[in-house]
Amino acid sequence: MAERETEQRRASEAFARDFRRAYLLVSAGLFLVLLALLGFGLYRWVVRPVRTLREATQAVARGDLHVQIAARANGGDEVTALARDFSSMVSQLRGSQAALAELNQNLEREVERKTEHLEGDAASDEGKGGADPGEEGAFVGQREPVVGLVAD
Repeated sequence: MAERETEQRRASEAFARDFRRAYLLVSAGLFLVLLALLGFGLYRWVVRPVRTLREATQAVARGDLHVQIAARANGGDEVTALARDFSSMVSQLRGSQAALAELNQNLEREVERKTEHLEGDAASDEGKGGADPGEEGAFVGQREPVVGLVAD
């Protein structure tokens, strides 16, 4: 009978030991799965949007102002706010670039108009014999001042 009790105790201890070992292995496995899910979530919510934003900033640095970032509509985190601010900045840069191009075209037209006017005046002066180059103020009043070409 003592042998039987000893055998049962040993079997019970072996079962308890095996159970603890299995419990630890299952717990460690679940912990690793949760850790992997956390890593994937971190990648999905932080790393990937930051990488996308970085790629977009590099495109803008290369001169591509048509790049767009889709910010999460319901996102209230800093990465979403940064993406919205970036999109706003790119939109303002496009507007500034368009305004600058328009000003440049206007300036070129104005310079061409003034140049044609001056060339016309010079040609008409040559036809008349022109003023004496040594004479002071020979061309005073014959040229328009180049003023107001660039708007403030």
